[in-house]
Amino acid sequence: MTSMQQWPTPEGITRSLRTGTGAKSRWYPISIRTWLTVIQSFSSDKVQLISNEKVKQNLAYNLQYLQYLEQTLIELSLSEVLERQTIKSYVIGAIGSVECLLFHLNRASGGKESRLSRIINRVSAKELLGKASHRYKELNRFRELRNKVHIYELRDDLGTDYHSFGRQELRDIRRILHDIATAPALGLGKERADVFKFLREKVWNDDV
Repeated sequence: MTSMQQWPTPEGITRSLRTGTGAKSRWYPISIRTWLTVIQSFSSDKVQLISNEKVKQNLAYNLQYLQYLEQTLIELSLSEVLERQTIKSYVIGAIGSVECLLFHLNRASGGKESRLSRIINRVSAKELLGKASHRYKELNRFRELRNKVHIYELRDDLGTDYHSFGRQELRDIRRILHDIATAPALGLGKERADVFKFLREKVWNDDV
């Protein structure tokens, strides 16, 4: 595991999960208030993309939790199994955020689909997010990984969680979520889109 990522304060204190509860030293993710402001700014043809307040709140909670999971991977020396289980939680949470964004983008374009597989197919066919740079094919791979939340079922060829969730899966789903959330089709300006920069920061030294 790499050395801890640094968040210096004006006082020169490094913020960390492990520095207690002091406001000047405790690491804290992007606030829910900030996330809600960003989520309210998603739009399609200048119409707010997500109007339901509870959905906005759930998405905000989910995005804040993803940032927390990243920080545990950065700071804590986890065993391989715990690292992979943390990545599993991240993948499931991230694909949930992707599903929320795609569902509302699809609805805004006239789509009626409710199942993620069908939403992905329509978004892909109509290129609602642009060309293939948005990794349409990879979305189905992560949709299948999300199904592994049902740990009593072995419905695929992906094997155990240990073999299904690794560092590459984390890198890929972070990139996918970033690309979708900041796609021009979702209407965020640069300032609001910058809140997703944490998804492109290094977790491990060999990240690119």
